[in-house]
Amino acid sequence: MRSFACWAVAAAAFVLTSSSVLAAVAVPGNSAHFAWAPSTGPVQSYLVEVARNGGAFKTERIVSAPQVTIPGAPAEKLSIRVTALGSNGSRSAPSPISDLIQFIGSGGADKSGSNADKSGSNANKSASNAGKSASNANKSRSNADKSGSNADKSASNANKSASNAGKSASNAGKSASNAGKSRTSANDASSQPPPPSARLAQGATPHDFNGDGRTDLLWHNVETNAVAVWLMNGASFPSAAVLGTLEQNWSPVGSGDFDGDGYADVLLRNPLKGMSEIWLIDKSRVRDATSLKGLGANWNAEAIGDFDGDGYADVLWQKKEKSLVWFMRGSAVDEEASGPDVRESSTIACAPELDGDGRSDLIWSGSDETAAWLMTGSSPWRSGRAGPVMGASLAVGCGDADGDGFGDVLWYHPASRRGTLWVMDGDIGMDRSFGLPPLRWGWVMEASGDFDGDGLANDIFLRHVATGMLEVWKLHWNPARTGFTIVSTEFTSRMPRSWQVVSP
Repeated sequence: MRSFACWAVAAAAFVLTSSSVLAAVAVPGNSAHFAWAPSTGPVQSYLVEVARNGGAFKTERIVSAPQVTIPGAPAEKLSIRVTALGSNGSRSAPSPISDLIQFIGSGGADKSGSNADKSGSNANKSASNAGKSASNANKSRSNADKSGSNADKSASNANKSASNAGKSASNAGKSASNAGKSRTSANDASSQPPPPSARLAQGATPHDFNGDGRTDLLWHNVETNAVAVWLMNGASFPSAAVLGTLEQNWSPVGSGDFDGDGYADVLLRNPLKGMSEIWLIDKSRVRDATSLKGLGANWNAEAIGDFDGDGYADVLWQKKEKSLVWFMRGSAVDEEASGPDVRESSTIACAPELDGDGRSDLIWSGSDETAAWLMTGSSPWRSGRAGPVMGASLAVGCGDADGDGFGDVLWYHPASRRGTLWVMDGDIGMDRSFGLPPLRWGWVMEASGDFDGDGLANDIFLRHVATGMLEVWKLHWNPARTGFTIVSTEFTSRMPRSWQVVSP
């Protein structure tokens, strides 16, 4: 059984390692026995917290030995987590949450004790292992001491109105599951993530947080530092889930499916310290959080895509004219390779799949050219001019807008409030270009993708800067895909200005 990775205790001369909780199986009677692997370091005691019937975690007791018996009522459901406490008051990160158990009958005292012994034995065989730990609180975690209701409650509130979502997110440190409460299952014993699903290998939606085939939106509140996702449903108002609240100087920089489970994950960055972290997401909840190796503060994460076609999202970093690719496997860097060199004034606009080979490619935008690189894994093998210079235009989407299997690029020019859709020719260059009507004053394009799950990334998300009003444009193609009409749907709820779209 693996222990959590170490959590460095601030201003302490030792390290505490958080424990691996062994979950009791379902038992009759009125008590259940839990045991866990002892933490390393000078542990004084263990703080045991219990969540009953889906409620928040609350302190149950402090014990000196790595085991505890928890009482319960018939039909009651509960799970526990444990935090190791040091002799100077320091503490480890919380353990993974145990399997949920349910008391299935009243039983007798002797029978209950017998079942407790059996559950302890079974736990040693089938309990969830420690998995990968959340990185320490000094990095990016919201305070692990704050327990709260799960993200489903936040999502329910957010589904009522964008205003409520903003309130839920601003209080995410109190009401959302966070990386310090990451969850693992008994199947997480391998240090390597599972192989990508067939759906992912065929090109799943890269920013889909709940596996429904729709592009979702990742949000960041720049005032509270909360992180949330909107689970899109076409032109209907989305449901929302708050992932957690970050510490100062941390922010989300993008999303992609790093572990191949069909759900988008989140890449976090602290540029001042040159630190990075990945939140692995399971149906819009943080399942695990892992720190990545350090990379200098001058490196910026410019693009996330599957650059080697193995089904796992990768990260492309840029520093001036240099670039670096991290080929990921889960939350670990499997391989590192130099990427293409570009002019210092150029930036990576986006990472569409341009040629149908299953690998993400790159669109570069500079002052004198807009170029494409077709990736072959560790290095580009062909590049060329993709289209006209776009100047101050921003790439707000890179999905397949016309259904030909090749990624396209939606540009937005803020000064003129106009959008331009490049339909790529399946190679390097642009095949056709479509100008969109100018936006009304005060409106901006924030993202595009396949919000309704029809297989076309032809939906555009708009917001009014001053009022927070929201709108979705749907591009309806003619049969020949040579032109389209636009159907717009305006949401009745609004989104505060402090919330900003991170991806796609």
